[in-house]
Amino acid sequence: MPLSKILSHTFNANIWSIGYWGNKDVPFLWIETKDLSSHAWFGMDLSLQGLKPFDIPCPSQKNLVWLCGIDEIAVFLRLQSGKNPGIEAVEAYQFPTGEKQYEVAIKQRYQLAGEFLLVNQNSSTNQWLHLRTGLFVDAPNSSHTETFALEASQHFEESQPGFKEFQQFFDQQFSEKIVKGLDYWEGADKLIFSYYLYESGLKNKLLVTDKAFHILHEDVLAEGDGIGYQTFQVFQNQLIYIKNKHQLDRYVC
Repeated sequence: MPLSKILSHTFNANIWSIGYWGNKDVPFLWIETKDLSSHAWFGMDLSLQGLKPFDIPCPSQKNLVWLCGIDEIAVFLRLQSGKNPGIEAVEAYQFPTGEKQYEVAIKQRYQLAGEFLLVNQNSSTNQWLHLRTGLFVDAPNSSHTETFALEASQHFEESQPGFKEFQQFFDQQFSEKIVKGLDYWEGADKLIFSYYLYESGLKNKLLVTDKAFHILHEDVLAEGDGIGYQTFQVFQNQLIYIKNKHQLDRYVC
């Protein structure tokens, strides 16, 4: 039986990165889009209703990288500008208002433990930063954020053990000759593959099958210059993926 589509939405600019915030019962997706003339943040309700994304005010001229979401608090690392940027600070924003909650200057980040991040402020001593409040604590306590059920895929490079077996399998089962690399996820009753083919140029395909390898869903994620670093994610029984850098698709998985 084909996968049931929840939502397909096309943004005006490239989808640059995504993250998760809210809580297990009411989860949201953070989406950052960017091109030469625009930079925007969006939120998306991850319920099965398939609601369209909404705007979140974003700071301008800042190199922020998503770290984690703690309820309505979104935490970022602010990087220096340059080819090999170091870390300047931890910044937190309240979602969906986009209001800045705090900024803490740091030089290095180490272990992330729930709501706590081990950091260094240019000294010989590391400190635990409580990401919910922006305050330093002696040690992490039992209070921690509930982790999201984000299920990671396995990645295989062409040079790594196991990839040759996938090549043989795809050739025999689907008459496709995969190259370069593959991402693989195995669920209770489904398998998901993201892989590359040479078909008049490089193509990134997505394939969902049952355990008997009957095809439930297939799509082309990108071709040629449109190929990016994102493939797919499985989150609370949803398949989420980015197509051609502009389009975000969600299916019941």
